[in-house]
Amino acid sequence: TPTTTPPPADSRGEYTPVTPFRLFDSREVPASEPGGGALGPAETVTVPIAGRGPVPLNGVEAVVVNITAMGSSEPTYVTAFPTSGIRPEVSNVNTGPGQLKVNAAFVRLGLNGAISIYNDQGSTPVAIDVQGYFSTSAGPAASRFHTITPRRLLDTRQDGGPVPAGTSRTVTVTGANIPADAKAVMLNVTVINPNATNYIVAYPNGETQPFASNINAEPGQTVPNLIIVKVGANGTINLGNVGGATDLAVDITGWWDTDRTTNTGRFIPETQPSRWIDTRTQFGPVHQANHYAMNFGAPYRAGYLAGTGALVLNTTVIALDGGGYAQIYPGDLGADPPAASNLNFGTGDTVANLTPSRLGTNDHINYLARGSTTHVIMDLQGSFTNQHA
Repeated sequence: TPTTTPPPADSRGEYTPVTPFRLFDSREVPASEPGGGALGPAETVTVPIAGRGPVPLNGVEAVVVNITAMGSSEPTYVTAFPTSGIRPEVSNVNTGPGQLKVNAAFVRLGLNGAISIYNDQGSTPVAIDVQGYFSTSAGPAASRFHTITPRRLLDTRQDGGPVPAGTSRTVTVTGANIPADAKAVMLNVTVINPNATNYIVAYPNGETQPFASNINAEPGQTVPNLIIVKVGANGTINLGNVGGATDLAVDITGWWDTDRTTNTGRFIPETQPSRWIDTRTQFGPVHQANHYAMNFGAPYRAGYLAGTGALVLNTTVIALDGGGYAQIYPGDLGADPPAASNLNFGTGDTVANLTPSRLGTNDHINYLARGSTTHVIMDLQGSFTNQHA
């Protein structure tokens, strides 16, 4: 059931970006404590968030976190959900032995301002980094979101060459249809073919590079992740590279500003994340190069989309017979996707990425994969309001 949208004057769903900071790392927790060293099979650990770092003790409804799963002993998945809620049948990160996987999540805070992290199988070290938070109606006045059709800001394969180890690349994120007073931007950043293990951290230009990570990759991999980053000096951000030299592709999908004159751009989290699309049980696999129109206005969801401008979906792709990439984009663009990508995969891979997308005028979101027949799974974490809410 959709949550009633508040009047324009209050702060519910407004976003405050922070310089990323590491909130939890199981490797630093004593083995005698819950989650110590690694999360065991079917283990859930509680991670308090409210009142820690720059996150206020009160007035916070949801947070944006980056979840890193490091070298699980068995194939597994990791799920983030509000503490004291029933664990939903969804996933955020899919990983396996020796793999280092990362994904962003929008998570509503539960009991005592905490979230819960669940590991399904094996022993899995997990780290949680915070990127920002969304206010309650009584929380801090902050910024509203504006979604755009994704467009590419940077591809170092055509502009500047690989980012050397131990350096950063400055990217201008304002201009064109992004206003100079944007407070934060939503990006999909892809690491391409690093020559050694590395990680990327995004942070505002003019600030010190924080101890956190947004993307982790092994040599030769292509790994995307959704990143929300506060805009720094002169409308720029930095992408710091720790580890091997790598190419980067940067696509922008939206921005936040302080225009509060309408209801546009509030984030309304789901009470619990829920699975809306699973082609393994609903429709069958999607053949490569065929765009699939996901109807989010179907009769069994009647009334849900009133006042909704964009959906926040966690998309998991299972590649069945090849390697390639997938795109998620508004349904009214039909078979003409933007020049951007959301997920990259190899043969047999199961990969996930957070993929917020504007709803098309027909209440559809399109999925297109190239290079492989795929199954696709979409889990709903929440929605952004539009001006008609």
